[in-house]
Amino acid sequence: MVQDSLKAVILTALPVEFKEVRKFVADPTRIIHPEGNRYEKGTFKANGRIWTVGIVQTGAGDSRSALQTERAITYFDPDVVFFVGVAGGLKDVDIGDVVASTKIYGYESGKAEEEFKPRPHIGLSGFSLVEEAKAEARSEAPNWLARVKQPYNTTPRLRVGPIAVGEKVVASKESNVYKLLRKNYSDALAVEMEGYGFLEAVNARDKPLSAIVIRGISDLIDHKNDGKGQKSEDKRQQKASHHASALAFHLLANYDPKPRIPGVGKTSYKVETKFWDDLFICLGDYDLDFLEAALREVLDNRKDDLLGSIETFAALKQALIRLDDQVLAVSWVGHLIKKLQDFPNNENECEIKPEWQVWYDANAPTELEVDPKQEPSQKYLLVTLEPVVDTEPGDASATVDTVRILAELYVCGEQTRTSLLTDYPKCSIEQVWEHLSEVIPNAGEVRAVEIFLSWQHFGQPVHKWKIWTSLGKTRRKPLWRFPYNTVVRSLDRLLDPLWSELWIKDLKVRMQQLKTMQQPLDQHTCCVECFTDEIFEDELPEKLVFKLWETLPEDIDELRSLISGVIEEKVPLWLWTYETPVNGDEFKKTVDKVLKPENFTESAALGESILTHRKKIQELGFLFDNCTRIPCLPTLAVNESGRLTQPT
Repeated sequence: MVQDSLKAVILTALPVEFKEVRKFVADPTRIIHPEGNRYEKGTFKANGRIWTVGIVQTGAGDSRSALQTERAITYFDPDVVFFVGVAGGLKDVDIGDVVASTKIYGYESGKAEEEFKPRPHIGLSGFSLVEEAKAEARSEAPNWLARVKQPYNTTPRLRVGPIAVGEKVVASKESNVYKLLRKNYSDALAVEMEGYGFLEAVNARDKPLSAIVIRGISDLIDHKNDGKGQKSEDKRQQKASHHASALAFHLLANYDPKPRIPGVGKTSYKVETKFWDDLFICLGDYDLDFLEAALREVLDNRKDDLLGSIETFAALKQALIRLDDQVLAVSWVGHLIKKLQDFPNNENECEIKPEWQVWYDANAPTELEVDPKQEPSQKYLLVTLEPVVDTEPGDASATVDTVRILAELYVCGEQTRTSLLTDYPKCSIEQVWEHLSEVIPNAGEVRAVEIFLSWQHFGQPVHKWKIWTSLGKTRRKPLWRFPYNTVVRSLDRLLDPLWSELWIKDLKVRMQQLKTMQQPLDQHTCCVECFTDEIFEDELPEKLVFKLWETLPEDIDELRSLISGVIEEKVPLWLWTYETPVNGDEFKKTVDKVLKPENFTESAALGESILTHRKKIQELGFLFDNCTRIPCLPTLAVNESGRLTQPT
């Protein structure tokens, strides 16, 4: 069987980088571009495939990189492209390590006032390439090291994360550029000069093309030659280029430009091309900056990063095609209409196009909003445990043991709420069960008991709280033994009106993604065995489900950091353990049985599924938040400003 012609292009900036890439191809030959460029072309065989690889030296600088990338792509028409070379290390890397980019910050974009205000452009690497790099980075025996053809004293590490790009050489920690990077791009692992122009040229094309920037670390800012046994700069660059090339060819060996799903055929987008064509005919030549700003306002953090840099209408259309989300597009147009309607007349420089409303009415699905008439008899018990700070003002680190209890009966479709407690009693968190014993029987039959907790109390296994079994108060048993779906939700997300409004808007989008997801759940899940701050930089921003297979931190600052991170990333579903499971394997298998798309329609469905399996997963804690059934808060927690502040 004759394979399809597979082509790749690898771009470099420096001669030393070009030479190291060339070592990995067979029979390199020189070819001449019609415009005079001298390229080289060779072959690379791996995993039953034969690749034709074009090697290009762009020269230094971002603008030159963009021009030469476009020229090389047009000439070779590749299936995948790489930029390979050296970089300066900013954090968490040593000389000889390799960084595979998740995204590229164009850090020199901004507004020059008394103080420079960054407005970064962002370029995104190809998803499958990043996933393969992540798999290698977490492997105990990484395969890419087998491609390194020269000895090394210290095993080079692979890091996967952001890279900063600008036209300046950063050589000192005292420089203004370095201070700018550490202040505004603290997650960037390395800094270089060509990667953003490269990705901008790739992502501006109509034809989707997977690309990634790979950099070997040849220098550490302000400490170029301090390391024991470090070589001269040319030797360091040669080593770093070689290591980066080894990773590039490993990714190429495992890259499939035409993936197949067994029994289905080639993968395709969910949203038809005609949908996007009709949308952009409707938009016409409207103000691009206004359209982009409105789109970013309806995106959550994860997809905002995926949007990348938008310089043309073609780039905007291509970005939306990659996002492949019809619900998002409809929400965007609806937001455009509302945004213009809300402008004062004297400030309204843009007018609403009539065809926008026609398009929106034709495409807005009825399921975007929940129809309360569908569930006229559905009732929920909302229990809010609001911390009361009994310590001195300013002592924000104190553990808050006392809570004020609010209990409301929420009936779908009804505006009024029924309060089941008077005077909002206070008690110790350990005594909440006494009030629940009164409230729950009075609530009658409810779909779920939704308990709103603040970050200090997430370690409380609420499903194990025992309440009286009868009016005689002779025996108590845990909530999970009753037919109550007990769901934990976050109180901290609701206490700042401005912040909670933004959270509700973004969470609507993420909940819709969770309900309608087409890919397997593990592709939407961040699963870690222990808590580190790195999860907020590397994995969690891209996920809808967070599995933390350990107990919550006992240290109050670590707990605050963990929960504030989950809140900021707007993760709808978060799982953890109150204690180490007796049978870990069976525990995880049972949890996976619970986590099915049909249970993500709303919290009561998931709560019911967990209740069914609770005997095997008594150690499981979970937060499943949504943007509906927000409790009324007639009182506020007491602190120096008169209310409970969010975790910082």
